[in-house]
Amino acid sequence: MPAPLAADALTGNPCAGLSDGQASAIGLATPGEVIPGQTGSRCQWQSAAHDANKIFISPLAVQDNGLTGVYATRGASKYFEPTTVAGYPAVYADNADLRPNGSCALWVGVTDQLAVGVTSSILVGPNATNPCPIVEEVAVAMVQHLKGDA
Repeated sequence: MPAPLAADALTGNPCAGLSDGQASAIGLATPGEVIPGQTGSRCQWQSAAHDANKIFISPLAVQDNGLTGVYATRGASKYFEPTTVAGYPAVYADNADLRPNGSCALWVGVTDQLAVGVTSSILVGPNATNPCPIVEEVAVAMVQHLKGDA
């Protein structure tokens, strides 16, 4: 695995995953909004073009074994496709395959202890039936930001 990313800020403020400039360049309205949840906070950005479209960054703070925890749920996943994001291990995985409906889940191992989910809810527009490329674009931007490159 490449050098662990400086991801501590993400667990307290998942919106720290992207700079406002990065979010705007991708087509997201800024700033992102922190949404508290049972498994930790996530950040939600709305599309600048379509209010119905959203992208989320969700640090998996409830477990501390990084992508190993995601791999442990492999049997329950409807899709499970290992990949890399800017050199970091990642996997497309979810317990329901809603990709044709605008929902894609990509988990990135940013440290050995922390996996971060980048997910979508895209209801309209060109990415509504093929959401994974935009999710990957956001994940690459997040890794660049956490590395201090953006």
